[in-house]
Amino acid sequence: MAKHEATPPKKTKPHDSWAEVYDEAYKQSFGPLYIMLTEVSLEVILEKTESESDILDIGAGTGRLSIPLAQSGHSLCAVDASAKMLEVLERNDSSRLIKTVHCPIQILNLNQMFDTVLCVFSVFCYLTKPKELKAAIHSIARHTNNTGYALIDIPSSSSFSGLNYESETLSRQVTVTVLNSEIGLFNYEENVRFIKDEKECIYKDNFQIRCWNPEVILLEFETAGMTVREDISQRFLGSGAHYYILAKT
Repeated sequence: MAKHEATPPKKTKPHDSWAEVYDEAYKQSFGPLYIMLTEVSLEVILEKTESESDILDIGAGTGRLSIPLAQSGHSLCAVDASAKMLEVLERNDSSRLIKTVHCPIQILNLNQMFDTVLCVFSVFCYLTKPKELKAAIHSIARHTNNTGYALIDIPSSSSFSGLNYESETLSRQVTVTVLNSEIGLFNYEENVRFIKDEKECIYKDNFQIRCWNPEVILLEFETAGMTVREDISQRFLGSGAHYYILAKT
């Protein structure tokens, strides 16, 4: 069996090294939960967003929200800090419906406002410094129309745990280590072994994440001129995250 090892070089972004197998790894290891999160997210967005709206998907990854939303008739701009994840999105977007932007959220400035801004699937945990979080929140506010809304999630402390998954084609070992319990700072280490067409590939990832208090994030949104319109966490029971819809004040 052929074997390939992909170890990310320095200064890469989280998930760059295993973007090619990211979707399959999550589908296998999280199964129904992964499907539920995607389906309920799409349900909420389609309920709350008027037809043919402009949508900004921050932390779009491989496009599991952007692609179906674009296929539903919305105009999509997908943003991600990982160029490799966006490359997968672009391949999956066979009809070329989506504009992609490779940029960290905290420095994003598109000089455009959107009807709907999405920042879900644990985007905030990748921001480990207060100044990064503040800049990201103000970026969301800056890109949200006065009559539009933003959908965000904030992972709870229960989400910051390890994972061990084994199947015939996939092995995932995730280790989450406390670096500073006082501020909720962790180190995330991922080792993935994936077998496809009798070829074994090994991927490694290592970066820091942070568990933010929802009150800290929501207070910063108030400073940026946005408040909670609706707490929809009940629709995402079992996700390990709080979900909110925010609008301009």
